[in-house]
Amino acid sequence: MKKKTGSIEDIISYGLDTIEDGKSVNLPLKDFLLVYRTIEELRRFFHNKDHYPNLETIHTYVGNKNHGMGVILNKIYLDILDKAIDSDIEDLLESKPLYCNLIPFYYNYKEK
Repeated sequence: MKKKTGSIEDIISYGLDTIEDGKSVNLPLKDFLLVYRTIEELRRFFHNKDHYPNLETIHTYVGNKNHGMGVILNKIYLDILDKAIDSDIEDLLESKPLYCNLIPFYYNYKEK
């Protein structure tokens, strides 16, 4: 079965309207600031096309698990956010209301 492609906005916000107001996750200030500064830096880079005049510049910026933004994104996802959620929240993330069956446009999905 071929998966349906969705917009980045739809994929990221999928199911968030099902979360009751007032629910929260606690992060140490140092971790929150790392997340905040990372989003700030991503916005600073990508908001102006002059910052990435060619594909090589984007590859250098994004990097991978060993350098560039890839290092920071892995740290946030694996070391900070994964440790900040309890098992009930992890279950919620994988539940039907939040599990998005859409794939992004750049995903090269091959039907078997």
